[in-house]
Amino acid sequence: MWKTLRTRDTRAISLGMYLMFSAGVALWLVYGVLIGAWPIILANGVTLVLASTVLRHKLREGPAASEAEPVEVEPPSDRALTAGVDDA
Repeated sequence: MWKTLRTRDTRAISLGMYLMFSAGVALWLVYGVLIGAWPIILANGVTLVLASTVLRHKLREGPAASEAEPVEVEPPSDRALTAGVDDA
């Protein structure tokens, strides 16, 4: 999370995952408020603030920025596959 905030790069984060995570944390926060459990309220309040900050950065990026550029990967050579294997 700190790297995301420092670099403002959220391409590696799934928007759907962060929406679901934030919703879950918000529900836990509501549950904590309803039962009056301060540890649950405090922990989920802090988590929701941090998750919301990352989510806000993700939403500001827009849909075009969330598409990662394709990376070409070369298949391993035959030599790399047989490294260390005796021919005997």
